[in-house]
Amino acid sequence: MNWPRIVVHEITPYNYTIEQEKAGILDKLKSRHKLTFEQVFEQFDNRVHAIFLFLSILELIQEGIILITIGEGVNNFG
Repeated sequence: MNWPRIVVHEITPYNYTIEQEKAGILDKLKSRHKLTFEQVFEQFDNRVHAIFLFLSILELIQEGIILITIGEGVNNFG
């Protein structure tokens, strides 16, 4: 007999939000005015946290809040 296959998806909540990570990046920029890509990722808990950080950078760039500076070092944000 062919029983329908039941698919179960598990959603894992994370303690990170894009808004929270954007605020953290902006706080770092207030004190330094420029950050390298490496400085943004100095402290992250795991891969998922790194993804939240990266998406936060992309949103800040898209919103015109931060800029990528090309030519002054490697991957600087300001």
